[in-house]
Amino acid sequence: VVPSVTLPGPAPAPIHIGPVSEPSAEVLLECDWSYHWRVQAEDRAGNRGAWSPWSTFSIQPPKPTPTPTPRVLFDFVASADKARWWGGAGDLRFPGKDTDPQGFALWRYNALLEDGTRAGRVLETHPQWVNGGFIEGIYTRTQEFSIEKGDLFIARVGFLQGAKAGDVTFNVYFSDKCFYAEEFPPLVGSLRDRYDGQVRDWKIHLKEFAGKRGCFALAVHAGETSAQDWAVWVEARIERP
Repeated sequence: VVPSVTLPGPAPAPIHIGPVSEPSAEVLLECDWSYHWRVQAEDRAGNRGAWSPWSTFSIQPPKPTPTPTPRVLFDFVASADKARWWGGAGDLRFPGKDTDPQGFALWRYNALLEDGTRAGRVLETHPQWVNGGFIEGIYTRTQEFSIEKGDLFIARVGFLQGAKAGDVTFNVYFSDKCFYAEEFPPLVGSLRDRYDGQVRDWKIHLKEFAGKRGCFALAVHAGETSAQDWAVWVEARIERP
């Protein structure tokens, strides 16, 4: 077996195989080369016949299987203006004002986060300014869709820089009734977070809701106090592999 010399780089050395008494032989060859080969028969008496014509083959390394890019079914941050926002004092406008003691939801741009990084756009959701206050955004029937096996809720959550007293619980709900006349919708997931200089990645498998059609809601609940609960959703979306 003789490697082709038309390719760049040092060619592997020619390989002499034989004598071979079996109908097959194993040979270790380098990838990314074209090889020329020929055979010659020899009888039991040691008499050799003519060489066969040259043949050529190439060995290419296997191509890596590309990792599929998940498809974003829904972006909660980008669609925050289409949600219905409310808290303990009733409905809230979007975007709200960050001076509203009833709580507020709004986008912040080029936001400085607690870990020292900046995000192009985040969704800030500050609960009502009372102990145990909350704020919730219900993504109504205009954002209704079907859940399939393998779908994921993906989020990054934390606080704005300086919210040293921040202490909240992030909640995600799903309702196949789109929260119509439903007092306690199913809780998809819950994450307690305190200001500690870290932005947290959050992943929830939605297999429990596979085959159902409905709507989601995002909520933030204050801890013992609502002081500096500058809670943000850096990312929040539904992905399908």
